[in-house]
Amino acid sequence: MRQEYSFTKRSVLDTCSRSYFYEYYAANEKVDFDEGRKARIKEAKKLSSVHMLGGIWLHQFIRQFLGSYPNVPADLERQCCAIFDNAVSRSRNPVRRRNAQGLLLLEYVFDDPEAEERARSSRETLIRAIHNFRNTPEVQAVWKDVLRGEAWIERPIGGLPKIDGYGIRGQIDFAVRHDKQVEIVDWKSGLQDGGHDSLQLFIYALWANKQYEIKPEAISVRRVFLGEGRVEPARGLDATALSRGEAKLVQDIALMCEQQEYGKAGTEEAFTPCLKVNVCRRCKFQRECPEGRALVQSSRTSTSFTLPVLA
Repeated sequence: MRQEYSFTKRSVLDTCSRSYFYEYYAANEKVDFDEGRKARIKEAKKLSSVHMLGGIWLHQFIRQFLGSYPNVPADLERQCCAIFDNAVSRSRNPVRRRNAQGLLLLEYVFDDPEAEERARSSRETLIRAIHNFRNTPEVQAVWKDVLRGEAWIERPIGGLPKIDGYGIRGQIDFAVRHDKQVEIVDWKSGLQDGGHDSLQLFIYALWANKQYEIKPEAISVRRVFLGEGRVEPARGLDATALSRGEAKLVQDIALMCEQQEYGKAGTEEAFTPCLKVNVCRRCKFQRECPEGRALVQSSRTSTSFTLPVLA
């Protein structure tokens, strides 16, 4: 069983410990767990959400756009939206779902009453983000500047020293190197949110230092919020960010190590469900989690519950 740390794995653990168990342990062949449920969890792992689908095809668009610039295919945006629409159509139709070869969306599989609204909102977000990427002058200035240097598009992070046996993995959206300076760009599909993630900055610094012998203080990171076409000022890595990032990484891996034996033993009860209704309704394992399933069912019969629409 692979011991690996990634931003995705950490996000699942932060969001819900029970979902973390299902994602990384319950379906594993080496884990002693109910075979019937194991098979269902394997299938559930293949599900996505309309929000994630929009993010996937935004990044696909950006990668293909930058990789072919300035000879960008005229119908690139239409192709990405068509694939999004096809996944929604396939997921919406129970007959097509049974014979589906492609990705299925959990909102339709689980009969979420707000599936159509969520799909519409996510598609609008995708189109708006693509428009801002292509047409907003401030955003154009970012990617045109990066393309003039030694550009990296969706560069994987690997080969970093292990911590307590855990390898570190990740991916950089977009970056440029000018001699001994590196600028990293992080695309965000939505609107501007909270502050930088010090752990993410720390891992970027580890990668640049190992890959190119670049000192952390020579690395800067900026986020681009494509939902509103806003470019955040570049932020350098200071001692405080590095210290916080290192501490958080060590803490996260220590927690993963603690839970590993329970996970390998298939001890589902050791992983506490988050029991947050908005999280449970977006969880692909909601039918396998008794507590989460009960919460979702209760929320759908409650007249006092209103689920906010994602931006």
